[in-house]
Amino acid sequence: MTLKKQEIQKLLILINRGFLLFKSNMAINITSIVTIITALYIFFVFFVLSYSVDNFFGKLVNVQNIRGYITDSAPQDKINALIKRLSSLKSVAEAKFYKSKDSYEYLRKSYMSEKYLELLPEEFFPSFVEVTLKSNYQEIKFIKEIEGELMKSDIISTTSFGEKWLLNFLSIKVGLKIFVMILTGLLSISIGSVIYNTINLKLFKFKEEIKIYSLVGATRSFIITPFVVASVLEMTVSFLIAFILQYVTFYLIRHFFLDKLGVVFLQSPSIYVIFSIFFIMAFISIIASILSVFSFLDKNLGAIGE
Repeated sequence: MTLKKQEIQKLLILINRGFLLFKSNMAINITSIVTIITALYIFFVFFVLSYSVDNFFGKLVNVQNIRGYITDSAPQDKINALIKRLSSLKSVAEAKFYKSKDSYEYLRKSYMSEKYLELLPEEFFPSFVEVTLKSNYQEIKFIKEIEGELMKSDIISTTSFGEKWLLNFLSIKVGLKIFVMILTGLLSISIGSVIYNTINLKLFKFKEEIKIYSLVGATRSFIITPFVVASVLEMTVSFLIAFILQYVTFYLIRHFFLDKLGVVFLQSPSIYVIFSIFFIMAFISIIASILSVFSFLDKNLGAIGE
């Protein structure tokens, strides 16, 4: 048998021991799993709510165009010069001038259900320059830049880019992201602590067996690997149950409450985001279990070969 095959066989044996370790310590595991499920469930609830609110505010503040309203009797050459200057900006996809008649047609097509618009004379509608931003420039600093360029012109009376107060929601978006980061950090610490202590309990249960392994020359990796596998299994089971619970919770909320009200608000994160969270939690469980075993071995058994 080649050396590579021996290493693979050894790894498979250690992984199998990890599965057996997980099954044989179910009483300890259940307490740990319930604790982790609770922490993950609370995290998922806040994460989905924060994710949904972030997307909701993101749509509200997604400003695609800015209007500058033209003063009465503005000369056409100045309007053309303004259009040319605006079009040269890197953030601008298009700058277009709408006369009163064009403005009227623009609104009428945009609001077909508003029949009262047809009763109003065209001259009631102001002329304006509409600046459309490129998709990757729809941010406050570029919006302000365009607004500044418009207000430099003496033919612009005022500017508009939707409801300006909506931009205040951007600060809420930033606050939500900070909140999720802090929540993730606290969750990571709590889960790492639970796994660390759970592994310690298991190690004390197998203390005599581990002593025998050390006497016959077992390496640290031989002792550590099964506990790492068991902790990853524990995290996987906890993660799946917590995810299913939060999915059912939000499904019931949507089905029995939000859908009846016609509110489309709650959004589930993408599979990529879910897998990213899982791999982060799995990584934390691996680190916590390794630290726990190393700490136990150093305190109780002294030096063991790597």
